[in-house]
Amino acid sequence: MELTRIFMRHPVIAPEFASCLYYYMTNLEQTRGSRNASYKQMNMISTAKNLNYKKFGDWLSANMPLLQSIFSDLKKPHNSHFHPLILDWYSIAGQMPQVHKVFEFTPSLDKSMTSSQPGQGPPWRFGRA
Repeated sequence: MELTRIFMRHPVIAPEFASCLYYYMTNLEQTRGSRNASYKQMNMISTAKNLNYKKFGDWLSANMPLLQSIFSDLKKPHNSHFHPLILDWYSIAGQMPQVHKVFEFTPSLDKSMTSSQPGQGPPWRFGRA
């Protein structure tokens, strides 16, 4: 997961990784069981996926100094947990409460949001009596 986050978030690596991921997902779609794709189309996508894997591997080999600098930076104790490239933001956001008590709905807010014109009101009251 950390390697995937690095590949997705690093601005230099991300385009190559996205291309490789696209062909991987397209190949999955073309070769799934209930799909009625032609053999020619499946073969073309499979070949494109293999060529893109090779291209990505060659690109990684050619850019080994960049990868070594990233991984050496991640060896530092602080960066091994809090580096922006590997930090799991979704896990952090998932630990936050859904609604903070300050922002809970209050009746005074409801009265201030209603309009004096009939038929006008807050969006969450649309279609309700």
